[in-house]
Amino acid sequence: MSSVSLFSEGQKVLIGKFIAAFSGFVGIIIYANVLGAAGLGLYYLSHAIATIASKPGDGIGISIEKINETAVSKKSSYASTGIIITSIYVILLSISATILYNNFSILRTSTPRYSIVYLTIILFVFICFYILLGRIYSGLGEPGDSVMVDAGKGIIETILQIILLWYGFGVEGLIIGTIVATFLAILYLLLLTPISFSKPTYDSVISIKNFAQWSIMTTTFRNIYDKMDTILIGYFVSPSAVGIYEASMRIIMPSIYVGYAIEKPLLVRVSQDIAKDKQVTPLLNKVTPYASVLSIPLFVGGIFVSSDLLSFIYGSEFVTGSSILVGGAAYYIIHTQSNVLSSFLHGYNKPIPVTKSIILGSVIRASTASLLLYNFGLIGIIPSIIITELIRFYSLRISILEICDTDYRPYRIKTQVISAITMSIIIIPVFLLLDISNPIYMFVLIFVGGLTYLTTLINIDTYIKSIIIDREIRLVQRFIYDTKFE
Repeated sequence: MSSVSLFSEGQKVLIGKFIAAFSGFVGIIIYANVLGAAGLGLYYLSHAIATIASKPGDGIGISIEKINETAVSKKSSYASTGIIITSIYVILLSISATILYNNFSILRTSTPRYSIVYLTIILFVFICFYILLGRIYSGLGEPGDSVMVDAGKGIIETILQIILLWYGFGVEGLIIGTIVATFLAILYLLLLTPISFSKPTYDSVISIKNFAQWSIMTTTFRNIYDKMDTILIGYFVSPSAVGIYEASMRIIMPSIYVGYAIEKPLLVRVSQDIAKDKQVTPLLNKVTPYASVLSIPLFVGGIFVSSDLLSFIYGSEFVTGSSILVGGAAYYIIHTQSNVLSSFLHGYNKPIPVTKSIILGSVIRASTASLLLYNFGLIGIIPSIIITELIRFYSLRISILEICDTDYRPYRIKTQVISAITMSIIIIPVFLLLDISNPIYMFVLIFVGGLTYLTTLINIDTYIKSIIIDREIRLVQRFIYDTKFE
């Protein structure tokens, strides 16, 4: 198996993520304006619970993904083993959740209406299998294509949700749309990809067990780490606050996709290079600092336009989320770096430090978020997530230093910071001279800021400039070659 190209696979991942983000963003604008903050919050609470519950399946998928990257045979056996283990887990948890809900009145009185509860259980089942199959497909050497499948699912999901919302299905319609789109994506992965199944073997069970015991714990805690905000805000504040929080964070969520485009192929590449006894540490400081290339300008831009942007997109009910938008962008700067370091360690076959950092972060995040949300309301979530993420980042950085004898120093991030500062200097006069509450002027400011940041970054970052020049030379050479032989 040839080494995965970080650039080409990263391109696929990035394109897929932005397609999914765009379709989802179109959807959330409609959902927010039709259902309001409370209805939107209920949907995201349902999705968060189903996603957290599905993470053991994701952990099994990661173990199969990791094994398949280096295995030359028995890949179908590993896939079958994963399906069987996941099926047992799904059946047991679904039955347990249904029994508990039907037999304990406190659950029925403290949760949303029964239709949302049962749909959440069904959603959990489909998400669990979908994530597992996506991981298996990625482990076959197609990390970029697996994300493109996710992008296609996102488009279908948005279309279905809008149709169901149009016909008056409300929050339930959003959940049903997600369920149907996930089911269709599962069918695609089973029928139209190279995923195959064969009789499980004892060796396949042991191999998955050895890695999954850590990857299951890591992915479960990581998702709790990421999704607990939604659940804690719903508990300590209100479903409306969840809707405002999620809607605000969705605007800046594209900032994490560059990091995702790096981390997914990086895990595969590191695994493959280690199997071939190649050096992998140079990859760390070369590409990983670019994980935050979008989150930094979004943080700076959010300072200028957050309130007006939220009002324009979602309505005046969501303006209180302006501090969430700015603080969330600051959080994503650190979060993207942490996630790439986690993927590097997973690819290095050292999942234990990642698990420890997630468990530590989850405990600190849960306690600080609970305390701050209870005392300060929705705004309390921001210091909680930033402080916790800094602790997780430094924990992973120390682990890499101990394991690889390499100190992660993202010097290349300074070009992103300089570009963002330049952007802010250019847009300050625009901000002061124009009425940004006018959508036209607001988008003029966003366009000027984005163009300034991009132009500055390309000109001062030697690595990005070298990639662009290299690709231009290849295009010219290809054009000359094609013209010559016509």
